[in-house]
Amino acid sequence: MTWTASSQDQAALRSYLLAKGWREGRPGTAGSLWSRSGAVEATIAVPSQIGDNEWAGLIDRIARAEGIDTTSVEHTIRFSTVDVVRFRAVNNHAIGDSISLFAGIHLVDTAYRTLRAAATTARKPKSQIRGNFSRAGDRIVQAARMGHSEVGSYVLPVFVPLDIDFEDPADEALLQVEGRALLEPMERRVTRTLAQAFAALNDSILTPAIEPTSRSIVPLVHAGASREFVVAIEESVANRDIASVEVSFNWAAAAQAPTAVPASVTVPGDAAPLLTKAANLMRTVRRDPLSVFTGVIVEVRHEPDDPTGEIGLQTMRNGRQVELRVRLDAETLNKSHDWMRSRRTVLVDGVVSRDQRLRVENPVRVLPLDETFLPIGDARTGSN
Repeated sequence: MTWTASSQDQAALRSYLLAKGWREGRPGTAGSLWSRSGAVEATIAVPSQIGDNEWAGLIDRIARAEGIDTTSVEHTIRFSTVDVVRFRAVNNHAIGDSISLFAGIHLVDTAYRTLRAAATTARKPKSQIRGNFSRAGDRIVQAARMGHSEVGSYVLPVFVPLDIDFEDPADEALLQVEGRALLEPMERRVTRTLAQAFAALNDSILTPAIEPTSRSIVPLVHAGASREFVVAIEESVANRDIASVEVSFNWAAAAQAPTAVPASVTVPGDAAPLLTKAANLMRTVRRDPLSVFTGVIVEVRHEPDDPTGEIGLQTMRNGRQVELRVRLDAETLNKSHDWMRSRRTVLVDGVVSRDQRLRVENPVRVLPLDETFLPIGDARTGSN
């Protein structure tokens, strides 16, 4: 079933085609030809103004060229600039696809509180927010939308629109800079931080099911978990009408999806005591003596005959998005190419200096963030 094509849908179609590797030819008065190379080469005509009658045919041609069904193409286009986070509560007392009113209130509250906490810690990791939520982060939360509930015990979808405008030549040009990756929208950094916080919680606390320690809490904080985040989840799963809470992620096609984060995480009700212990420990986490930065690599630089090189890490400093230059040895530099291509979140630990750019010349650690999510009790989880 198709919907009426709006101007927003047509803009989303353009961003979808660009993200999927289609390239636009020289536009004419009626529209333009888009081509795609690879295993199956294809060319389609896209009118400059798409009427409702043309929309269905265009979607069908794209689906056949990509070898997928039209429903998937339509859904991806409509949400091509929207990250979707689904919060699912599993009933202890099932009556159809419903939950108790009290449990439903907790589920909505959990969605709001965890997203709001991640919107703050995406700008600066904090073990406790203490009411000092980021105003800029709150604006992203205010722009999020709650969709209709979906079948599956009780599923609450939350839509987080990304600030991507491929009609803007400045945005589109970023796709065409050789050797650089497209910058990550701030909204994606927030949803990625939310996913990382759940992943760290799962790998460090839920899966090993071992009582957390002050040492093992540090990687959770680096990942974006905070006491407010953990408490919101603990209060939800402690509800006697909820057997478990699951959160899952569908990433907007217009921005390359992050890797090394799970598609979904389930928090069982019997994990509540462990979460309570973790939340209490977060009151006493000490600051790292060095600066810790996380983000995605947007550039790798290496001069011939130089045994070292550097990366450009898109990260946050003093509440602002910055590009941090980090000097790497040859072995780590080789790995960084894969980290950039796969959009893997990287952690950099070291002291920042400044000449014309922000730099870390002698990093203590440079590694994928997910590799710090080690089971409780592992000596490598931190130094605090």
